[in-house]
Amino acid sequence: MQGLQIWINLPQKNKKAKPRYQHISKEQIPVIKLENDRILFKILVGSFMDAKSTVQTYSPVSILDVQFSTPGRTTIDVSKEQIAMAYVIDGELQFAKNNETALKGQMIYFDQESDSIDLASVSSNGSYLILSGETLNESIARHGPFVANTDGEIRQAILDYQNGKMGRLE
Repeated sequence: MQGLQIWINLPQKNKKAKPRYQHISKEQIPVIKLENDRILFKILVGSFMDAKSTVQTYSPVSILDVQFSTPGRTTIDVSKEQIAMAYVIDGELQFAKNNETALKGQMIYFDQESDSIDLASVSSNGSYLILSGETLNESIARHGPFVANTDGEIRQAILDYQNGKMGRLE
């Protein structure tokens, strides 16, 4: 079993939203099969083609689990207004533009020159996580586990933590 923990920055107006957990069972994850079932898309967050995840977010975000059972290529629609990345879980992705290959454990940031990204898996069993989302265009301040928009908000978060205002585990 593998697990990835993904943290997504919230827009400033939603930073104080009450934390929540969304359980999605395997059966609730939309799946799209292409190329005679050789390419499998699991829509974990957001939408792809005609399928939409039930996970709720505060800003447009998509997370796709893409699996190739043979070497192949596919194109994914992603607005050039969004940031797009791919994380190689297993296998190798090849990029024709600069003739480079991304290997297991590497993250690729796409330049978003167009409204799509091309994936070319050179592996017979490739597994890739595709992440995309709108740029918030907000300042970011961070310290330890805290992320905010200003240093003052970071100081307040530390004080809140020290004073027990962030909840208790029982």
